[in-house]
Amino acid sequence: MKICILAYWYEPMQAVGALRAESFYKYASDSDVDAFVVTVEPNTRYTTSVDKDCPNDAKIFRIPGFNANAYLRNLRGKPSKPVNSVNHSVQSASPIKKFLYYIYRQIICYPDTHFLWPFMAKKKLKEIIEKEKPDVILTTAFPVSSFILGKYIKKKFPEIKWVADYRDLWSEHQWVYRPWPLSALEKRLEKRTVKAADLILTTSSEFQKQLRKLFPGQEIPIIYNGYDEAVNDASCKTQKFTISYTGILYEEQKTDLFFSSLRELIDDKKIDSQNLQIDFYGKSSNDLFQNIDKYKLDSSVNIHGMVEREKVIKAQRESNILLVIRWDDGPLHVKVFEYLSARVPILAMVKAESEIAQLVNEAHAGQAAEDKNTIKEFILQEYVYWEENGTNRLIEKSDKVDEFSRSNQAKNLYNLLKEL
Repeated sequence: MKICILAYWYEPMQAVGALRAESFYKYASDSDVDAFVVTVEPNTRYTTSVDKDCPNDAKIFRIPGFNANAYLRNLRGKPSKPVNSVNHSVQSASPIKKFLYYIYRQIICYPDTHFLWPFMAKKKLKEIIEKEKPDVILTTAFPVSSFILGKYIKKKFPEIKWVADYRDLWSEHQWVYRPWPLSALEKRLEKRTVKAADLILTTSSEFQKQLRKLFPGQEIPIIYNGYDEAVNDASCKTQKFTISYTGILYEEQKTDLFFSSLRELIDDKKIDSQNLQIDFYGKSSNDLFQNIDKYKLDSSVNIHGMVEREKVIKAQRESNILLVIRWDDGPLHVKVFEYLSARVPILAMVKAESEIAQLVNEAHAGQAAEDKNTIKEFILQEYVYWEENGTNRLIEKSDKVDEFSRSNQAKNLYNLLKEL
């Protein structure tokens, strides 16, 4: 079987969305699958070094790309300086800029900021498909414009099986809002586009439930994001008791409960603030900075901003607690699996019935909690362990964690594709 993996995000671009497609390519040969990748020319804003695990003979084709954000960033208010400390200052956009940005996002960027990509890439993609003659084309989204290209290839080459891979949702995306009637038009576009796919995949049971409502009668198998790092085998000595959060922190992810719990532990003299270090890696929210000030934890918090992935993985393994904050049912994103491979206790501030809570509990990987008392007890438990040992506590290895290695997930994918 020969497969074309069409992914906008791919190495050397530094984006979490690139990891899934990279692993599908990396482990294809283990399942006797001949794979090649079609992606875009790297954007220097997101470019990092090429993955050292990427084979030297990697079959990667580059086609024209387009991202409207690269041209129109000045329509938004921007940080007046790099966000690398708690002294956060944001320059507000003018009302006119805010209005223009609203028009840009809601009208111009339809269905996403890569809206011109299908028009720019069709010709070159068609030439590659004609030359390589794959049996399957897998398109992974975001951006959802990749699905438009997938439908185009399916129409031109009906003998090729098309797999639509939802890393995130489209019209039901939890962080993308469109007013009516745009929301109705977008859902209609999604249905008309993706119904042409021979197989629809997604990354979590929460997404699966929503997609089954959109596409009745479709099974929609789950291929989890998983982790690709070797599972951590050694505890780490830490200078301070360190709690880390890695990844984007959205406004909906409220930090008040976390910081108020810490403040009470400090005020009750159960934790010494001089021994406490809280690290945030990735884009931060206004809510975060407000609560740092509110609970007077400036001296304990470090805001690192965007850093290379290798540094993030290292930071995870040098922490005493890894933090998850969700306000919804909590689909399983990449971060959760990276945390599992780090084998550092996870504090998941999520709904008890969420998929994240179930996974953390089943893997005995930490504590899922919604109430302050449970959160405080868990933090104090790990703090006492650190005081007594000077290291972080390693979670016991389990078969549950091994299930989610990217090599196993890629094997599951190719077993599915061979049945098409």
